[in-house]
Amino acid sequence: MISSNFVIAKEHRTSIAVIGALTALAVGAFVWLIRNDMPVANPERLVNTFVDHVQEGALNSDGVNWTATRRAALAELPKNPTEQDVYRAYRTVLHALGDNHTHHVPREHFARLGAPARNNGNSPQFVTTSIEPGGIARIEVRGYMSVNPNRVITDGFEALAMIEKALQPSTCGIIVDLSANAGGNMYPMFMALMPLLGTGTLMRHVDRHRKAHNFSWVLDDEASKKWLGEYARQIRDRAEKSSSWNETAKRPIAVIQSRSTGSSGEATLIALRGRSHVKTFGTPSAGYATSNQLIPLADGSALALTVARMADRNGTVYHSQVSPDVDVSTSNLSANEAAMQYLRAACPETGTSR
Repeated sequence: MISSNFVIAKEHRTSIAVIGALTALAVGAFVWLIRNDMPVANPERLVNTFVDHVQEGALNSDGVNWTATRRAALAELPKNPTEQDVYRAYRTVLHALGDNHTHHVPREHFARLGAPARNNGNSPQFVTTSIEPGGIARIEVRGYMSVNPNRVITDGFEALAMIEKALQPSTCGIIVDLSANAGGNMYPMFMALMPLLGTGTLMRHVDRHRKAHNFSWVLDDEASKKWLGEYARQIRDRAEKSSSWNETAKRPIAVIQSRSTGSSGEATLIALRGRSHVKTFGTPSAGYATSNQLIPLADGSALALTVARMADRNGTVYHSQVSPDVDVSTSNLSANEAAMQYLRAACPETGTSR
């Protein structure tokens, strides 16, 4: 089952929206590390398992000659393969698949990004807020690269508290800036934006069989409960309190996007779209509007496998880039200027009454 970009647990699998590279696997405090120039045990099994995962789950699996691909990947292994030889075989498989989002996550990166402690590469401040004249709240949401549940929950709730503080009864309009959000884990992004995302189905994931899997704050599927544990209930309870903030007032929301808005950044963008009081500004997004399943591998690395396309709460499926409502590519205004102009016209304090 796909419960979003996000938590699919099947045979020790976890699904998270990712771009570039992501994540980590730790067993207690122990992470298996091997030198990349040392021989690897069972290299053929590693490669065959990798091929099996991609063949069975990839969104574009039907377009690949898997017999030829498996043969080509195994041919990359010399007599005494090293880690890098195995990685090269993995890349052969991904080249045959040919999508723009599936990728292999090297062991060191996978271990580092799952660490429980924060580091300089993953500041808790992936969200910043400010107040503009006229009662306009500005929220910037950048990428977030961790799948450690403790960190995700701590950072997500911390960011939510910042946004709740910025959103006052007197707030007239909101800018959500996703222009620098290249992706990562969508959970803390969605948690932070609970007051603006609302209730019910927030977005959908459409698998290769065209089955739509809804994502909401219910989080009662087995996959979410397995990954999040007791945190699933905490998120659900907090959403009940926070997600109705704008449901009645429907204050206008201007979302800024760019060609750097990708993967989970696009998921966040899509979750905000399709609402009557939301308008998007900027340029077409990066074009990674697909859901990745993160599969830990036996060699300590991971496969981020594209398994579904993203769709908004109204059912619109995105096959490539997400186009803004107001494209400023040929405009004299920047996306921010166009968004502010829209909100000032909508806010009675600074423009005409809605």
